[in-house]
Amino acid sequence: MITHHIAHSLPLPALPPGLYQYVLAGNGVFIRAERPGLSACIGYAAINIRGLSVLEPSVVLQTKVPYGFVLDMLDFSRQAAPNEILFYLLYDAGQQFFLPWRLVIPNQVQSPSSVHPVDPYNPHGQEALIECHSHHNMGAFFSSTDDKDETGFRIYAVLGEISTRPVLAVRVGIYGHFYPIPAHWVFDLPADAEVEDVLYRNISMEIDHYDHYNSSLD
Repeated sequence: MITHHIAHSLPLPALPPGLYQYVLAGNGVFIRAERPGLSACIGYAAINIRGLSVLEPSVVLQTKVPYGFVLDMLDFSRQAAPNEILFYLLYDAGQQFFLPWRLVIPNQVQSPSSVHPVDPYNPHGQEALIECHSHHNMGAFFSSTDDKDETGFRIYAVLGEISTRPVLAVRVGIYGHFYPIPAHWVFDLPADAEVEDVLYRNISMEIDHYDHYNSSLD
């Protein structure tokens, strides 16, 4: 279900049940949604409307992904090269003894130019808060195919240039609507990290249950 709201004042009221909400604000139309661990409000169309409150785009992740997970994805990407590889990052806010994040590599069909899960209804794919795939030695960017495939509400990322100076491009997707964000909003990237934080502006192996816990992080 899709709902609608006119922003006469801020802050916005709590989201009612539904997939997402269109918000008419003084500076345009926005789309907002939330799920455990993630909330987002992104621009949809720019327009000036007098008398309404001005909104700013926002993406709020409950907890950043530790850098150790980024290094793991980079390592697996290099092992899979020249093929692409797909990762799911699952978030469990109720986790008490280990990190709330879990890295899963689903059974997948890989090639140098594409990757997709063997089971499109993989429960880990349905649950994932973040979906990332590699581009081996190509740049980190979202293709037109990605735009068609990435139809859920979650964070999407691309890991590119893995053999030279690795880069991460990140965006939030709300059911086919996208907004690019800095990678360091999502991933804990140290200043001297091997992976570079990039902001890409969108114009238009068989391993399962791979867990990364506190004890394996430096």
